[in-house]
Amino acid sequence: MATLATLSAPRKLACGLELRNRLAKAPMAENFALRSERNLPGDLHFTAYRVWGEGEWGMLITGNVAVDPLYLGQPGDVAFHPNDLTDPEALRRWKTWAEACQASGTPTIVQINHPGRQAHPAAGERSFFSKTIAPSAVPLSLSGGWLERLAGWLFLGTPREMTIKDINRVVEQFTGAAKMAFVAGFKGVEVHAAHGYLLTQFLSPKVNLRTDEYGGTPEKRLQLLLRILKEVRAATSKEFCVGVKLNSADFQLMGLYDEEVLQQVKAISDAGVDFIEISGGTYEKPLMAQSREGVPEKPIRESTRLREAYFADFAQKAREVAGSGTSIMLSGGFRSRLGMASAISEGSCDLIGIGRPACTEPHFPKDKMLSTDVPDEDAVVKSFVIPNGSFWRRVPIVGLHAESAWHAKQMKIFGSGKAPDLNLKLRFADF
Repeated sequence: MATLATLSAPRKLACGLELRNRLAKAPMAENFALRSERNLPGDLHFTAYRVWGEGEWGMLITGNVAVDPLYLGQPGDVAFHPNDLTDPEALRRWKTWAEACQASGTPTIVQINHPGRQAHPAAGERSFFSKTIAPSAVPLSLSGGWLERLAGWLFLGTPREMTIKDINRVVEQFTGAAKMAFVAGFKGVEVHAAHGYLLTQFLSPKVNLRTDEYGGTPEKRLQLLLRILKEVRAATSKEFCVGVKLNSADFQLMGLYDEEVLQQVKAISDAGVDFIEISGGTYEKPLMAQSREGVPEKPIRESTRLREAYFADFAQKAREVAGSGTSIMLSGGFRSRLGMASAISEGSCDLIGIGRPACTEPHFPKDKMLSTDVPDEDAVVKSFVIPNGSFWRRVPIVGLHAESAWHAKQMKIFGSGKAPDLNLKLRFADF
């Protein structure tokens, strides 16, 4: 099968890291870490990633590792502390995590991140009333109804504009987290510059209103990210994989235009990164997609359709401007072997990132997408309905996160050594 051969083909990254196929487990928020254990990786990480590693993925990318323990995107994010590099217990846990991920030969990349103004108000080693930080004092405006917007105003507030000292500290924190991943035995890091987090905030003319060397022009807004990439490479090795995550939806929401974004993609590629992950909408819409009850999916809203079209169009352009030494990874909405293989063969990307399907089918490549026993027409993502999802989606504030909460629960289930449960019902405690 030509499609199977396309996905099964190995890919060698510029740093020399060899991936056995084109399927990567995309980064997702596991929410496994415990505050009582200083948000270090623990048993749930070790078991879940060992299971993923056995699935014959080309590459695994972890969920968020916060580079600053004061600011976490979620309470259960892993956090890097500056003294972890010399702390025996921290080193033991990080090395155990790396060994578990890669026990079956699957190279694993650590996603490192700072949430900036999106830091969770009840997470991290800071006072509940302390301000978040951002390039400029521009508050976050949450989507949803008036309750969601009110919650954003009450709990997130207006961030504090970062000083040059703050910026230098963030560079040191990203570099330290990357060095920790390197020392622990991971194969690389992915610098998170997507989903509205701190580095995205610096890229955005709507959030970054600075007039110094870190703002005012597209080139200056990119300087923090480029500094981090340079320092990360210097602190590790040329064989250590360095990637960057971008999101196509951010570009529209944060006032970025195609020409400017593509210039940024080229600059990031020229900085010597090994891959750029572009996440966004849906690249394909299989005709046979159905719910578990056999009822066709609801019609797609025009705004969603336009966003998904933009994602596919942007992916093509990004592949064209990125250097030949930079692999492009697309994550979001792939539902079939045919769609994944066509994205690669058409030149839109080199790697396919799989997110939520990896929560319900952790051995997704081995058991389905890359199995010679599964024909193309059956090599599709399972379609199902979350049992009580329609109820939770109507609940203000938490309803926005129902899908993510359900999939995070699945990760905790197989992180506990059990099989995923498609009949699982959400509870309030899951949010």
